[in-house]
Amino acid sequence: MKYHIKKTLQGWKPADQATADYWQKGKLGEVYHFEIKKLRDQRNWLHLQKYWVMLQTAVDNSEMYRDKEALHEAIKWELGIVETRRNMKGEMYQVVGSVALDKMDQEKFNRFYSDAINLILKYVLTGTTAQELDDAVMDILSFAA
Repeated sequence: MKYHIKKTLQGWKPADQATADYWQKGKLGEVYHFEIKKLRDQRNWLHLQKYWVMLQTAVDNSEMYRDKEALHEAIKWELGIVETRRNMKGEMYQVVGSVALDKMDQEKFNRFYSDAINLILKYVLTGTTAQELDDAVMDILSFAA
């Protein structure tokens, strides 16, 4: 798993919720190994965070998915973001692919994000408009800032 930290005047801090959750699990006195790399400006990292907040908002307002990761997998599968692999018997099978910062440029992620919104509104939050969903996500992000 990759986690994101940011440098602040108070030192290194978690840069997203997944990192904050992991950070909380750490025990005082334990030593952890981190490889620190600056994210390339290849894609808007904040846009990716907005995506994850959107998924959590959908999960919180529907009983269709147990968590945002399950919804994320379903969206990628539906949009055909898959990789073909070969098992030990030589049989081919598919798994969902990645939308990680280093796997998809910003233009492709913009299309993915838009398509994800459409799927969420069509199958998960039926009766909700794109503007209502965006407003809810932006409200959450404004509290997190």
